[in-house]
Amino acid sequence: MEGTRQEIPQWIWYNAQFAFKFQETLEKCPDKSLREFWSYFKKDQNLENLQDFHLKNQGMVLTLMYGLLVVPKEMWGTEKLDKNFKFETKKELKITQPNHPISNSEIIKYMRNSVSHANFEIYSGLNQYVFWNKNKDGQRNFECIVSHESLGKFLTEIGKFYINEVRN
Repeated sequence: MEGTRQEIPQWIWYNAQFAFKFQETLEKCPDKSLREFWSYFKKDQNLENLQDFHLKNQGMVLTLMYGLLVVPKEMWGTEKLDKNFKFETKKELKITQPNHPISNSEIIKYMRNSVSHANFEIYSGLNQYVFWNKNKDGQRNFECIVSHESLGKFLTEIGKFYINEVRN
């Protein structure tokens, strides 16, 4: 399954089905092994011949981005992001536009806008995501290239920031 933008809803569907079926299996068959459950799940979803289905997929990444960037938009404010967010994974993001330094809150804002407006592309063969933002004139004013692994690190950092700094 090539990870293109159009396939994200499909990946999200399978991820949700996995979680729901896992909960049902825990309730009905608590002694079933994870290996047995995995085989059952793939058969149930007709994914037996799909070699590259895994749970750390593009759908999970975009779901996390939406849940960690778009939903809490009003909860953390730019001041907290600029003062308290260490943003150690910033070095993992290759920001190609703009060509001048921008604040943590601007990067988060642009990444959030990218996800909420589906301004992204996924190149599975290259193991990279490209996110962009457009200004009111429709011109790109932000572009970021990041690997799947680095995006996972960023989401871990932003998730921990939300849990430890914003929620508390």
